[in-house]
Amino acid sequence: MISQANLSSATRGDDIRQFIVELLLEKGPTPEGAAFDDYRYLDVGHIDSLAFIKFVLRLEERFGIRFSDVDIGGEEIRTVGGLVPLISAKLAG
Repeated sequence: MISQANLSSATRGDDIRQFIVELLLEKGPTPEGAAFDDYRYLDVGHIDSLAFIKFVLRLEERFGIRFSDVDIGGEEIRTVGGLVPLISAKLAG
């Protein structure tokens, strides 16, 4: 688990993004560059519904957070660019 006190906001965002990238790369290649923030990994089939559950559990475990049902059904969780601020906000409290 990452200590909130030890990470600046920018560093935290970079760490979150890097971990998401690593998780997605385990399932196959991902787009590079700016398009990556808008990458809809569920919609394009990069991960399926079972893999998504595992993906969410790994994010929760790594960052010591919990996603609500609203989070799981929301738009933010469907893209890398939406996930980073969602996780950052949960870490901030």
